[in-house]
Amino acid sequence: MSVDISSTGRSPSYPFIPLGKALDRLAELKDTVGRELVSAAEAASCWGYGPKSSGGIQTTAALKQFGLLIEISIGNEKKLKISTAGWKTLSRNWLDNKRMLVKHALHPKIHRVLWDRYHTELPTDEDIISYLVERRGFNASGAKDLLNEYKDTLAFVELLDIQPEETEELTKLVKSVMANDVSKFYSKTYDPSDFEAPKHAAGDFFYPKGISTITLYDNRIRVIADVDLEGAKEMLKKLQKRIEILEEESGD
Repeated sequence: MSVDISSTGRSPSYPFIPLGKALDRLAELKDTVGRELVSAAEAASCWGYGPKSSGGIQTTAALKQFGLLIEISIGNEKKLKISTAGWKTLSRNWLDNKRMLVKHALHPKIHRVLWDRYHTELPTDEDIISYLVERRGFNASGAKDLLNEYKDTLAFVELLDIQPEETEELTKLVKSVMANDVSKFYSKTYDPSDFEAPKHAAGDFFYPKGISTITLYDNRIRVIADVDLEGAKEMLKKLQKRIEILEEESGD
């Protein structure tokens, strides 16, 4: 089936760069800022982009989709930070850490969709592009770019061109990764362990003032906040957007 490459409209979100390049960009950021919080403009400058460059914005988005970066709201500001998972990946010999690489590779939602549908046996490019355009809301250009990125990512973590004797072991690995809830493990934008918050007498943690994060995982909404009146109003707006997303995905 042919795809009308004149298809228009904005494609759903997908990584701008494959995982291998994303890890290179993360290493550059780590060498420059370490564990510090940085603005999007500061992160972009680490990669040679201007503060408002589309390349910097897209690179940041890709690292977030792979679970390598987290975004933290502090008052009205948004900061970026290397995620705990991203830091651990860079701190180890990650090229030999197949399990960690598979977790990152399958973290983007559209990657999980494609993996569940095709696994390691990809059909023709035309068939996949047709599926993305007709069933997933992509335009033809976006579908092609995603397919190239997805294949590069799978090749990087050695999930393509699998030998028959490797299939069973690979299947067990991927099932184990998915069973441990990839999205829940990586998609949180705020990790309390990243902050030295004072403990309450009962042992609970107070979260840093000004923190407001609302994230989706596993068809659930996680809310972490310590905000004033204006912050609460902004948080409600974010919450309503997340509710709309869940309603759209559930078909309600």
